[in-house]
Amino acid sequence: MKKMNIEMWTIAIVLGYALLLTAVYQIKDWERRKEMQYMYDIFTAQKEKEFSEKLADVKKKVMQGYINEYHLDSLFDKYKVKNRDVVKAQIILETGDLGSSVYRWSCNMFGMKYAYVRPTTALDKLPRTGYAVYESSESSVIDYALYQARIRQHDMDDEEYIKLLREVKYSEDEKYSSKLREIMKQRQKQKENES
Repeated sequence: MKKMNIEMWTIAIVLGYALLLTAVYQIKDWERRKEMQYMYDIFTAQKEKEFSEKLADVKKKVMQGYINEYHLDSLFDKYKVKNRDVVKAQIILETGDLGSSVYRWSCNMFGMKYAYVRPTTALDKLPRTGYAVYESSESSVIDYALYQARIRQHDMDDEEYIKLLREVKYSEDEKYSSKLREIMKQRQKQKENES
């Protein structure tokens, strides 16, 4: 009987010790998880702050970087952008005459998606839409020049370039080409009226 009591006490002590170790382990695991969550929250908050600061900087540059035709022409000269009338019509169409949120939030003058298979000046892409985010309007023009150099292999007139844009599926809009032509026609009339 005494031997049985000693064995029962031994089993009880071992089980109690095992339960105590399990409880200690669970407490330490909980503390470790809590610390990891705290570190994750700090990291996430820091990244959100960095993104907000970059976004604020981009918005500030957009507000300061009023784009006029003379400025565009100088950028096109600098980066050797071809078929300027078509490209200016693209800017008007893609940005709603520089009023779209994609342009205001990301300096994206051409409705360009983030490029994965060619060199790009894009900093990042907008969530869910994939539109490229640029540091400035100038870096958007540089990226378009890189795109144009990739697709445009020889000299072509505006009509050939519009057809090329359709062939490479620059836009999903079936009426993209006719919209570009209409904008170009309106701009031509406006120039004639001003002279």
